[in-house]
Amino acid sequence: MDGDGNIKIDGIRMVDGESSTLKAEVAGKGSDEGSVTLTPITKELTVSFDEDNASRNKILSRDESMTDDKALHKTVARVTIPKDVVEGDKIVVNITEPQPDGSSATRTEEFIIDKNATVTDNTIAIPGVVVQ
Repeated sequence: MDGDGNIKIDGIRMVDGESSTLKAEVAGKGSDEGSVTLTPITKELTVSFDEDNASRNKILSRDESMTDDKALHKTVARVTIPKDVVEGDKIVVNITEPQPDGSSATRTEEFIIDKNATVTDNTIAIPGVVVQ
C-alpha cells in the first residue's frame, strides 16, 4: 500500500476489445467495482511512394522516378502508422519487387516501435524499394 492508501495490483490481463474488471471490498464497509476496456489499434495504415508526387496515381513515371534521388529504378516507400501504436508494437511490411528477369521477389521488413523503427510524423520510411 502506498502513502495515499492505494494498493497496486500488477499483471492484470488486457485483451483488445474486452473489459477487465476489478471488484474491491472491505469487510463490513462496502465495495466498489471498476472496469476498463483496451481499445484495439486502429487499422489506419497507409502506404505511399515519395516519387509518385506528380499525380499520386500509384503509377511512377520515368520523370517522377528521377525527381528525388536520381535513381531510375528505386524509390522511398513510406508507411504511415496509426497514432495509437505504442512502444513495442511491431509493424510488418512485405515488399514485392520486380526482378530484372521478369520475376518478382518478396522481402519482409519488421519494425518495432522505439527499438529499430525510426518514426517521423507517424511515418516509417523504407528507402531503396525497387521499381521497374
